[in-house]
Parts: sequence; C-alpha cells; structure tokens
Amino acid sequence: MLDAADPTGSLLGKDPFRKLLRQSSEVRNDKDWVKVVSATFVELRKKDYTKEALQQVAFGGMQRMIKAVDSDGGILPANYSPFSTPASGGIGVTIRVCDGIARVTSIADDGPASRAGVRPTDSITTVDGRSLTGLTAGNVIDLLRGPRGTDLRVGVRRSGSGEVADLEIVRNEIRTVSVRPASMIDAHTGYIGLNNFADGTDRDFGHAISDLAAKGMRRLVLDIRDNAGGPFDQAIRLAMRFLPRGDLIVSTRGRVRNSDSDYRATEANPWVELRLAILVNGVTAAGAEVLAAALQDNRRAVVVGTQTFGSRSVQSVYRVAGGSRISLTTSRWFRPKDTAVPSGGIAPDILADGPPCGELVIGSANDRQLQRALETFKEGR
Repeated sequence: MLDAADPTGSLLGKDPFRKLLRQSSEVRNDKDWVKVVSATFVELRKKDYTKEALQQVAFGGMQRMIKAVDSDGGILPANYSPFSTPASGGIGVTIRVCDGIARVTSIADDGPASRAGVRPTDSITTVDGRSLTGLTAGNVIDLLRGPRGTDLRVGVRRSGSGEVADLEIVRNEIRTVSVRPASMIDAHTGYIGLNNFADGTDRDFGHAISDLAAKGMRRLVLDIRDNAGGPFDQAIRLAMRFLPRGDLIVSTRGRVRNSDSDYRATEANPWVELRLAILVNGVTAAGAEVLAAALQDNRRAVVVGTQTFGSRSVQSVYRVAGGSRISLTTSRWFRPKDTAVPSGGIAPDILADGPPCGELVIGSANDRQLQRALETFKEGR
C-alpha cells in the first residue's frame, strides 16, 4: 500500500503513511496487521482525503497481496478496461519506448492523432505538460487515454527534423482492431499482422487469409510482434489452421486434480502446406507465444526475430463485488516439445534485431526482421 500511495507522500500526505510504516515494523501476526491498516484508513478519512485517493491505495494494496501469491495475477477496478469503450477514448496511436523515448510505431487511420498531424516515427515528449522520460509504454498509453471528448496537449518531436510541435488533440473512441489489414508484399507473399487476440480474431483472420489467397498468395508472413496475447482459445484456433489433424498444439496443467488438457488440431484445413514465417519480439507473449511455439515445434513455420516474453500462465477472470475483476493463474501451458516445468520465452529459429529506434514503422522497407523473413523464403526454409 505504501508503494501504491507513493512513499514520498506526494499523493496522500506523509504523516499517516510514516506512521503506518513504523507500526508495520512491529506487527507480528496477520490480525494485528489488519488492525494497523484499518486504523490508518480511519485516520485518512478524518483528514478528508478523497474517495478516489483512498480507492487507489486500497487497489494498490490488493494488487500487491494477489501478486504475493500469484505473480501473474492481478485485480482490475470496475472502471478499468485495457481497450477503449464507448465511454473512454484515446488518440489512436501505438507506442513503443525505445532508448527511453516514446515513439509512435503505427497510427489509426482517420483517428484523432492522425487528424492532428502525428506521423509514425514521431516521438511523444509530453502529455499535458508532463515529461514522459522514464515511463513505460503502458504508462504513456494510460496518460493518453481518458474520457471521450476530453482534450489534451501532446508534445510531439518530428522524426528527421527534430522540430517539436505542441498539439491539442481531442480523445475519441478508438476501436481496437485485432487483425490488421492484410496486404501482398510481392506477387506471391502475403502479410498479416495481429495486434492481439480477442473474440473473433480467428474469424477475421480467416477472412484476411482467404482474401490474400484470392490474390495469388503462396507464402505468408504472420507478424505477432508486440502481441501480448488474449483469449487462449483464439490462439489454438489459429494454430489449427496450419496444422494437420492430430498434431499437438499445446498442453495445460492445472492447479487442481484432473484439470490437465491436451489441445490438438481437429479439422482439415487448406493451409497445412502454406509456407509460413512468423515474426516475434520481446513483447510477444501468452497466447501469441502459444501460436508461435505450436507452429515452431511442429516444424510448420520459421520463427524470426528476438526471444519472446516468456509468459506461460493461463488466466481465469473472476468478478467480485462492485464490478471489479480478479485475474488468477489457473494453469500453466506447455509447448508440444516441453518435457519439464515451462520457463523462458521462445527462441527464434533465426535471430534478427528489430528496426532501429528511429525507424520503428512496422512493415516498412527498413523493417529488418520482415526482410529477414522474406529471405528465408528465398533460401527455401
């Protein structure tokens, strides 16, 4: 709770938390600890701290409690959503922090940022006067999100010229697209990028790959860089599209007895012989790793890029009082060739660094990982 509330006291004041820190060092059992925390909250309420500030501390404390027993678990307040909702908005950019700088890697067509003149490879320096130095990509996105229709001032440094522009941008509803628009790189090579996994990803992917096949596609680059996963079943369904019936996709081992499962390809699909290269990086995680591991272990795809994140947990989400949700690890997943406790990310077949920090436009001519994937097709891999 001290960490969540800012131990310097800038959020809620110094004295109550210094007292809590002092008293906590004398606690010898859980019952006494609850008394200390309860007394601290009573003292805070007397000092007219806001309800929102108290909730922030409470959720921070609960988050740390859950993390203590489940490092991959967490709690999400009722008003939190990782994606935009009709009541919330954003500016329509994808951010990657590289060399300490928040760079725009892609931008939504006709979104607020695009209309304001923000371009890929620009960097965002400030949001409402706050410097972004030292923040993570998630921190930056949190600052850019907010109620739909509200405005914010964004400092943007132009790539190339270094000129800094101070732009006023009005947040709007941003629909998160799981499957990016598919395209043909050359006469026979298709490209599909997956931002994440969501309900309907497999369906949308099916439409995209069929469209490419109609244009003459004979090989495919599947880009799951920066894809942090999503619904487990969607990753399995996508893997099935490329594997012969009976091939093992993934195994799960649960916390409770008789909850272990093996997931295999169960259907005949037209893409089981399609030449395939998969792009991954250090942000590729969870369900995206399930897909990459299944196709790599079954020798159906060449994996190109850098080592993936290494998330092997399967999460279940439980709703609790007030609409909040608790996410807990209910099982661990194992790739087809796993024989021991899962750990670490997926090592690519071909190690290739990503684009330079100043040239992070995914799919551009200077995308070195994409170019290396195309070379594998020429090499006959």
